[in-house]
Amino acid sequence: MQCRWCGVGGDLVGCDHCISAYCEQCIERNLGREQLDAVKKLKEWECYSCDPAPTAPLRWGNVQTGASVPAKPPKAA
Repeated sequence: MQCRWCGVGGDLVGCDHCISAYCEQCIERNLGREQLDAVKKLKEWECYSCDPAPTAPLRWGNVQTGASVPAKPPKAA
């Protein structure tokens, strides 16, 4: 099983409603430590594919600015 965002294994959180999983590192990097802590406390979790509401600010910001999220951070010069 691999993370739906980065495609790597690691410490995965699996959805209780589908076959998707997300790694803790991606959840924290994209949505913050508070969101990761909240997900880990849940008995049953509905992932960001099943319930995309927590990712709306990420998507809406990109629509507003026309920016894209880079796959990898740029290397320092």
